[in-house]
Amino acid sequence: MPGKIRVLHFIWSANFGGIEKLAIDLTTAQNQTDKVYAEILVGCNKGSFKETLNNPNTPHRFAGLKNGFDFNFSIFNKIVKLMKTFDIIHFHTFNIVIALAAIFSRKKIVYTIHGNFNFGRKITISDKITNLLRKYFLNNSVDFVSFNSEFTKNYSLKKYHLRSRKNKVIYNGIAAVDKNSVTVIENQSHRSFLKDKFIVGTTSRFNQFKRIDRLIESFAEFSKNKTDVVLLLVGDGVVKNKLSKLVDQKEITEKTLFTGYQSNVLSYQKAITVGVFPSENEPFGLVAVETLSLGKPTIVFQDAGGMLEIVQKEFPEDVVVNISALTERLNYYYLNQSIENSQLISRRIKHASGFNIESMEHSFYEEYVSILK
Repeated sequence: MPGKIRVLHFIWSANFGGIEKLAIDLTTAQNQTDKVYAEILVGCNKGSFKETLNNPNTPHRFAGLKNGFDFNFSIFNKIVKLMKTFDIIHFHTFNIVIALAAIFSRKKIVYTIHGNFNFGRKITISDKITNLLRKYFLNNSVDFVSFNSEFTKNYSLKKYHLRSRKNKVIYNGIAAVDKNSVTVIENQSHRSFLKDKFIVGTTSRFNQFKRIDRLIESFAEFSKNKTDVVLLLVGDGVVKNKLSKLVDQKEITEKTLFTGYQSNVLSYQKAITVGVFPSENEPFGLVAVETLSLGKPTIVFQDAGGMLEIVQKEFPEDVVVNISALTERLNYYYLNQSIENSQLISRRIKHASGFNIESMEHSFYEEYVSILK
C-alpha cells in the first residue's frame, strides 16, 4: 500500500494475555489510520484469541513453529521473504528463529518490552538461554526499544544492560469504552450469584506474581459478619487450584465465584463494585485502566510495579501497603457506598482516557518515522 508504513507485529501465540491483546488492539488501531498498514505474525497456531484475529482490521499469518527453538529452513526462508515486504518488524516477544529472520531481512526492528520477566516462577535453563539471546538481540540488532512503564524500563535497563539503543516509555492504551454499551453477564448462574451484592472482584491470569492470594486473605477478613458481599475471580491459570484451596481454608467458598476464562471480560468488570488488582511487580496492568474506564474504584498495592503508575498519581488513597490496609479500604467503600457520585466516577473515566490506544498508536508512528529516516 503506497504511502503507508508497513509494519509486521510478532507475537508467539494467540493465547489469552495482556501482550497478545495489546498487539491485536494496536494492529487494529493502526489499520484504521491512513498512515500505517499492519499485520500480525503469530509464531504458533494456538490460543483463545484466534477468534479476535478474524477481523478485517487485524490481518494475520501463522509462522507454523512448534516451539521456541524449532528451526525449519523452509519456514525460516518464508518468514524472511515475508519480512522483506514490510518496512518495520515490531516484536512483542522474543523468539530466536523470528529474530534471526528479522536480521536477515535487513529491515528496521522495534522491540516492545512488555515486562514478561518470569516473576514468581523458577528460572529454567531454557529461560537463561533465551534471556542471553534476547539481551544480545536488543543490544546489537534492535533500532528502537519501547517500555510499557517506568517500572519495566528501569528493570530492563538493569536486566539487559541496554547501552546505546534508542528507547522510550510508551504506555499501553485501550480502545475507548462506552460503559453504556457493555453487555450484561450472559451466564445466568453467575448473574444470580452476583445479584444485589457488594462485589469485590479481579480479572486476571492466575499466575503467582498476580498475588490473588492477598485478595483472598483480605476478603476473608472483610466479609466476616457480612451476608451481602461476594468475591468475584475472573480468569484462569496455573495457580487456580492453589487459590481454590485457599478459599476453602478461609471458609469463604459460598461467597466466592470462580468464573474461569471469559471472553467478554468487560461485562464482569462492569458488575464489580470495587476492583482489586493485588499483583506484585506488574509490568503495566491494562485491567486497572479498564476498570477505571468504567468508573470503578480500583485498588492496587504499593509494590504493584507499573500498575502503581496508573493509580497512584490521581487516586493515592487506593494504593495499599499490605493485606490489612486492603481490608480497611474495602470496608471504607462498603460503608460509604453513597459517595459513589457522578463526579467521582467521571474523574476515574477521565483519568483512564489518558491511556488510550490512539495515543499509543501515534507515539509508535512517530518512532517508526524517526528510525526509517
